[in-house]
Amino acid sequence: MSIKGYLSNLWQNTIRIGTTDYKQEQHYASLTGQGEEVYGLRTAPKSVGLVASGITLDVAPAIAHTKNHLTITGHSLKLQDSVRFTTGALIGEEAQVVEVIDANTVLVIGLTAAPADGDTLTQLRPISQTFDLNGNTFVSQAARTVVDVLDNQIEIPTGVRAIPDSGSAPLEIVNSTAATIFEIQMIHDMGEPCDLYSDAAGTVLLCHLPLTPDEKVTVNIPAGTTLYIRHSKAAGIDDATSFYQMNLIG
Repeated sequence: MSIKGYLSNLWQNTIRIGTTDYKQEQHYASLTGQGEEVYGLRTAPKSVGLVASGITLDVAPAIAHTKNHLTITGHSLKLQDSVRFTTGALIGEEAQVVEVIDANTVLVIGLTAAPADGDTLTQLRPISQTFDLNGNTFVSQAARTVVDVLDNQIEIPTGVRAIPDSGSAPLEIVNSTAATIFEIQMIHDMGEPCDLYSDAAGTVLLCHLPLTPDEKVTVNIPAGTTLYIRHSKAAGIDDATSFYQMNLIG
């Protein structure tokens, strides 16, 4: 781990070919932490990319899983990778790999409790910023596209698939997301607050959905997630004049 873009105390003489002219320029250097400094440097802002999904923790490993010790036979995790749990009691929690013991075992930090055998997770890897010789940051942003829509349409006029009230089980609207979702675009005319969940019981809240039509909400929902919706109020939504759709953007 290093931080780039700091002025160094090194100066370079640049000589113009065929002349005796030269100029001095101060250059930028990379600072590499040592020992405990490394952990401080790891707090530098960075983005992450998806490496793999659907990774499963070993069942009945020789050493039981703890909040710091995970056994994943044949994993491809590297130091400073992160894992995000997609099933089990720790769904949505992330942990950073601080040591790769062997091809089947890693040490992590960041979990609140020990995961269960067979829990699944996604593997994420840091993407470091890059700089030119003058310390300027290169920025590249891939275009977002619609990668999924509702599998189970919300047919409000029929009452069959009305949006449930806040005290009822939520309505399944996407069986399994086709890719990682980073934004959700709302298309509706209701003006009612709704919440999005990743479990049938409505206990794992992903986000509060926008009230305004065509508004977007930023999320980070892994591929393969089932999505459910529920009204934020105590009454369900069954309005024969309303419609409700969304674009899932990845």
